[in-house]
Amino acid sequence: MGSGKGAISIKISSELKCNCFGIDGVEDFVIFSNNKSRELSLNNICKFEVNDIRTILESLGKYDIILLIAIGPVLGNYYNTLTQLSPHLNKEGLIIIDDAYVEDNCTGDYPDILSENEIIKQINSAGMELIEKMTINDISGTNERYENDFNNIKKRCMELAEKYPENKELFLEYIDRQVREYEILSNEIIPSIFVIKKI
Repeated sequence: MGSGKGAISIKISSELKCNCFGIDGVEDFVIFSNNKSRELSLNNICKFEVNDIRTILESLGKYDIILLIAIGPVLGNYYNTLTQLSPHLNKEGLIIIDDAYVEDNCTGDYPDILSENEIIKQINSAGMELIEKMTINDISGTNERYENDFNNIKKRCMELAEKYPENKELFLEYIDRQVREYEILSNEIIPSIFVIKKI
């Protein structure tokens, strides 16, 4: 759900030879995904559709795995999201959510980001359990990738600032926002992947 350009779905289909169905609200992303799927001869098992997951959900069938990768609380908080998705999950199925949490003692103001304890409480209230959690610190090389990505963004912004001097302040402000975002992700917000199943 919120499949974007289909990178994750297509990779899973390609490696596991499993059926994948992706839904996204951005038509250009879906066109790209379907084209990529055809290019890799996966279009018989990997399909994408333009739709709003909030309105199509009730008409969907059951699935072994439901992925929500960095799409935010489009179905509400964890309790609301999981209770809506639960009827669409096969008996041994999993829901995988790519999100983030803050520590209980976090002093920053992040109204849309819950503490780990609150997430687990909502998961349990929905009749489900967290069976695995992976944070950014569990993935080797993540900091190096972030640093490399930031350096590339900064380099490109400086090139654009030179090419379009009338917009220089805009590009410099963007760099500053990226620095702050990097600091937040490094210190305050903990990007995580939650693997959830029915109890």
